[in-house]
Amino acid sequence: MRLFNLGLPKSGTTTLHTALVKSGLNSAHWKFRSADQGTKKITRRFVGEAIYSSYLTGGDPLAELTQFDAITQPDVIMPPLSLWPQMDVSVLSQVREHHPTCLFLMLTRSPEKVADSMLRWSDLHERLKKRRAPGLSNWHVSSREGLVAWISSHYDNMRDTFGSDKRFLEVDIADHDASEKLSHALGVEIKWWGKANVNTI
Repeated sequence: MRLFNLGLPKSGTTTLHTALVKSGLNSAHWKFRSADQGTKKITRRFVGEAIYSSYLTGGDPLAELTQFDAITQPDVIMPPLSLWPQMDVSVLSQVREHHPTCLFLMLTRSPEKVADSMLRWSDLHERLKKRRAPGLSNWHVSSREGLVAWISSHYDNMRDTFGSDKRFLEVDIADHDASEKLSHALGVEIKWWGKANVNTI
């Protein structure tokens, strides 16, 4: 695995995914195509579900995702599932152990803008209320202010945990040189950088 995104949904994950695919990398974003070994039937599986399935057996959390170069959105919050590998330090520590050169990218965006987008995006806010996420209390999920605090806390936790890791990179999606920073860290020419999956509400 070359890249694992530690960012949250609505922080530019689809833009990142699109940029990597257009630059020749195979990226898994939220869901991926999976073949059943017995029936050979092709199904769509959540990335986060595959990660925890492997992690809980005591192996490489990315064992079912070896065909990919990058994981751009590992979380899933679709009842009854609420899985957030990018917030789970125990999972990330195992990813680092099995993939020592993998770039831990923390793709960030203004917490206020992420919160606003979460509140507007389809029924995401309602799903967060029902299923929650690590550190998302009643107070956090009940207001924009609370969501901003939760998002900021995640950023701080990742900085505290992986800030000294040589393969950790924080990139603000709004930075004018975001693609250049990513290109340099990955050693890959980023051939496209724009906006994908824009919230129209």
